[in-house]
Amino acid sequence: MAAPEPGGKGSEDGPFCFTRNVITVIMLRVSATHQVAADFRDQILATSQLGKRFVKHYDTHQVELGRVVSKDPALLADSFDAWAAVVPFVRGMLAAAAKTGGPQPNEALRLSKRDHASWVALIKRFRAGSSNKAFQKTLDEIEREFGRFVGQTAEQAVQTLQSGDKRK
Repeated sequence: MAAPEPGGKGSEDGPFCFTRNVITVIMLRVSATHQVAADFRDQILATSQLGKRFVKHYDTHQVELGRVVSKDPALLADSFDAWAAVVPFVRGMLAAAAKTGGPQPNEALRLSKRDHASWVALIKRFRAGSSNKAFQKTLDEIEREFGRFVGQTAEQAVQTLQSGDKRK
């Protein structure tokens, strides 16, 4: 590989290729959070009726999610940013649900109003980008349910999710 030339000029194959480095960092961030999402689905959502319903909604509406994102590509990046912001909270939920006797979940970690507002804004963008009534109804339900978690610790959020089975 050629070394970069003085003055910041260098081969795109050089070790300091900005674009390649940025793409690598993005790929690492996505792959690191993918496992958290899978664990959240399998270890938390799969343990309650409400969680199972949300997984079913996701499976049912994947194609519509893709359609909306294809019309608004920035929505994909904004969705990832919102997800990345709550990954520490989700990890806390996983730790709280596991109760393995290891480190206790961070009590200071709460779902913030700011994170909630980011997710509500995304939900509204997905809703506005779709004419599918069933999808819009699902988004309404998710928005309502998600509001119950604002200000809660990870452990409280796990309990709230599980108590969703007892509501109604």
